[in-house]
Amino acid sequence: MTQKPNSKSAGRSRRLFPNGIRKYRKQSGLGQKHLAFLMGLKSVATLSRYENGIVTPSLENLAALEFALQVSYRLLYRDFATRIAAEVRRRREQLYRLSSPSNP
Repeated sequence: MTQKPNSKSAGRSRRLFPNGIRKYRKQSGLGQKHLAFLMGLKSVATLSRYENGIVTPSLENLAALEFALQVSYRLLYRDFATRIAAEVRRRREQLYRLSSPSNP
């Protein structure tokens, strides 16, 4: 027997990539249609998927977001940038320990 999906969650995708795109778009006074236009997107739906964290923008579209909103990707994807920075620091320390002359 298959279980019916909960009506509240049916059709709603899980937010995989939390971001501040919507926040900064609203602070800039732009609607989705205007921001999509500034970015050169063919569809407002693409921007909506970015805002909802369903997909991440390509490098080109991430650069367009930064220029259109005048906000760094580090602010748009703060959690992601923080996690990546911590991981690089951890690996740098590990590399330093492995290459240290006192390491047998």
